[in-house]
Amino acid sequence: MNKSVLDIKEITDKVYYSIIPDLVEELIENNSIFDGLDKNKILQLISRLIMELPDEQLAEITKNDLKNRIEKIMLVETMAGMLNDLSPAQVKSFDEAIERREFV
Repeated sequence: MNKSVLDIKEITDKVYYSIIPDLVEELIENNSIFDGLDKNKILQLISRLIMELPDEQLAEITKNDLKNRIEKIMLVETMAGMLNDLSPAQVKSFDEAIERREFV
C-alpha cells in the first residue's frame, strides 16, 4: 500500500512541478505588477510551500486553485518588495494606517 501512495505522490509532484513554472510565467506576462519579481525566487518559494502541504490536500488542488494560490503568493512578495523601498517616514505612515484600519 505504501508503494501506491508513493506512486501517487510522485505523479502529483511531477504534474504540479511541471505546471507551476508555466503558471508563474503566465501571471508575470499578464500582470505588470509582477515585472520586478525574481521568477527563480518565486519558484523556490512556491516549491517549499507545496512540499509542506499534506498529500491529500495537494491531490485535491485544481489547476485554477493552484493558479490563484500562486498569484496570492506573488502579490505578497510584490507587496513585501514595495515596503522595502519605503523611507522610515513612509513606513511609519503605513504602520499608522494599518493600525487605524478595522478588520472585520
